[in-house]
Amino acid sequence: MQHDNDAAVIDNGNKVRRWITYVAGIYILTLGLSLAIRAGIGISPQSSLTRTMTLVFTPLSQGNYNLILEVIMLGLTFLVRPKAFKAGYLLSMIPALVLAVLLDVNLWLTEWIQLEPYAADVVLLVFADAMLALGLFMTLVPTPVAD
Repeated sequence: MQHDNDAAVIDNGNKVRRWITYVAGIYILTLGLSLAIRAGIGISPQSSLTRTMTLVFTPLSQGNYNLILEVIMLGLTFLVRPKAFKAGYLLSMIPALVLAVLLDVNLWLTEWIQLEPYAADVVLLVFADAMLALGLFMTLVPTPVAD
């Protein structure tokens, strides 16, 4: 695949800076998700499954259900393509664990948010979606692209 180097936003610099950017991106992404949940208007399909689980089966948190979903998806990846599965794929559980913990922290930090007028919920959702986009961008920027 040919990439246009002039338009690239990939950070190929210092690994520590890249990891800090990546974790900060996960934090902002989970904050955006938490705010979207607090707006009460709508969330992404993947998050809606884990959110529903927290409302139906209350003993576990949304972060826990997110982590369980990641483990299930990793297991399905192995079942679908066992010969192509590499042990290194198990390392994807580290960011999944960080995301789960930060999601629970942000849900706890934002539990006080209860907006009354619907317009305020819409504004909060727009802000939350912007946070989600920024967080996603920040997790993609430090990831080097294989040539």
